[in-house]
Amino acid sequence: AGVNRALSDHLFLERGYQLAAEFRVIVGIDWFTDQRLPTPDEIKNCPVLVQVYLVDSQGRRHSFEQVGSGLGYILPVLCSISNPRVSVSLLQQPELHLHPALQAALGDVFIEAASPEHQIVVETHSEHLLLRILKRIRQTSSANPPVPELRLKPEDVVVAYFDPKPDGTTTVRQ
Repeated sequence: AGVNRALSDHLFLERGYQLAAEFRVIVGIDWFTDQRLPTPDEIKNCPVLVQVYLVDSQGRRHSFEQVGSGLGYILPVLCSISNPRVSVSLLQQPELHLHPALQAALGDVFIEAASPEHQIVVETHSEHLLLRILKRIRQTSSANPPVPELRLKPEDVVVAYFDPKPDGTTTVRQ
């Protein structure tokens, strides 16, 4: 549910993408030659083929090859931040292969998913992502704040800049 909400509410508003899947059980040929259906216990032990795809707001089905590689890269990120059993998501350059507008929208996805019970640590080179975070901080303190899910205070965010030095050391600045 969280992955589909991120896809349709933030990342692909105009397309309304939703993640969908088909499951197919692979059964042995002997069931066909014996002309019998497998029992539920037999089916539990069969291999399963899962096909994951996207459905747009018009009900059209799309493979990941049709929508660009960025979406395939961002799905594990969305799964991590949407999983209620995960308390810390460590994400390395989640913006890779995403259009700048989607990089910015990813900031909103992170804001919505973060909570005291779920920290999100992001290593990024995306100015678009950081600017969206700053925009939400600015809006939260303004007379016209964003919707409650996107409110963000300065103390909710830490930005650490790692500055490599010629001598091989690195200085970290907050």
